Amino acid sequence: MSSKKLIFSTLTDELELAVKWRRPSISIITARDPLRFLDLALNLSLMATDLGLRVQHLHATPRQFDLPLRMRDASYRNGTLFICTGFSNGGGEGDRNAYTALNIRREWLVDLGIKAVFCPTAAEARILPRVAPDFWVFRHHAYEYPAVSTISLEKVPASNAIALRGWLDPSWLKMPVTRSTDHQAAFALKWLDGRSNSFSNNSGQKGNK
Repeated sequence: MSSKKLIFSTLTDELELAVKWRRPSISIITARDPLRFLDLALNLSLMATDLGLRVQHLHATPRQFDLPLRMRDASYRNGTLFICTGFSNGGGEGDRNAYTALNIRREWLVDLGIKAVFCPTAAEARILPRVAPDFWVFRHHAYEYPAVSTISLEKVPASNAIALRGWLDPSWLKMPVTRSTDHQAAFALKWLDGRSNSFSNNSGQKGNK
């Protein structure tokens, strides 16, 4: 398992070159629990901001399972880092639609110079190489995110709290709280909810003046 410092050092270097040379960057980072994913989402957001990239989260659903198509049609595609989740939520036979779309349209990611980080759960990471083997070969890096004991919530910009709250896989939100990391994640979610609502209310008040 790679350290968090190594993951983000390598990913930052990769994305800097991708931006400079207008080339693709395709990475896979597996997060095994909600706290890891929340920490990963936070750090990806901060990294993208430092690189001058917008962040757009794409979560597969039965009606919107084709993630490469959504990236192709996105506004400001060239200056965006896509964070992709929910691969087993795409529907279809065996819930494979999202995986199949990635496998069939993998060349779009390269041809369009897409910059994306795919964040599967542990179960999805086991399925990806088997169901989408050609997409798997196209990746530049693959990591497992290390265990996290706590999150530095004070680093979360108010404007990012709404996006971060929405990045969590819905299936994780339904998990019973049984471990200390789950309690940490539950606390973080409540904090983000409050931060998001506060930012939304303040933005609305400013807009009404």
